[in-house]
Amino acid sequence: MPGPKTSHDDIVRVIECHKIGLPTRDIAQRTGVHPRTIQNLVRKFKESGSADVPHHKKASGRPRKLSERTLKIVKRQVDAVPSTSAKKIKFENPRLLGDVSVRTVQRRLSTDLGYKKVNPSREPDISKRQVIARKHFAEKYKEWPLEKWQQVLWSDKASFFVSDTSGNKVWRRPQTDTLADNQDAKRRKFPQYVMVWGCFGYGGLGTLKFLDKNTNVNQ
Repeated sequence: MPGPKTSHDDIVRVIECHKIGLPTRDIAQRTGVHPRTIQNLVRKFKESGSADVPHHKKASGRPRKLSERTLKIVKRQVDAVPSTSAKKIKFENPRLLGDVSVRTVQRRLSTDLGYKKVNPSREPDISKRQVIARKHFAEKYKEWPLEKWQQVLWSDKASFFVSDTSGNKVWRRPQTDTLADNQDAKRRKFPQYVMVWGCFGYGGLGTLKFLDKNTNVNQ
């Protein structure tokens, strides 16, 4: 396995030491570069017949299978449906991605297009009317003394749903609006759930009460 490439600064130091006539051993002690590497650099410097410092040749590498045009098409599809998967993108575009692996599509989405696979946003649980009502409540009672708040008991009921949305992910770029419709988690209709009632006050928490199914709790 080849070792790490010698940095350009080390190459400059090696050639400068060679120009003033230092032997390979002394150059190695000064620069920390391996003697065999020094010999190769000096040989290339002499063969070039130039005063310029030799540079590493740019590695050719394998050309990318996804062109800029293909990436633009993939980006449009992901922006339209962020919950889509790399596998689905591949098989929906056989002419463009037929010879590309799913892993390659995932890498291009993250490295070239800047997407990350994240949990979807959750829809707000309160309406605009409720937001206004809560603000009005806070303004009305913000001057209450502690003695009055000590006599208040807060209670509410809540339903805990069991659904299969925990594993769903969406593609998201840093500048994406997280409240966009296609970034929301879609909830299943009529999922299984359990309802509980609880309370708390100045003295601490009350005990949770599990309610029977279809039990109606009002104020």
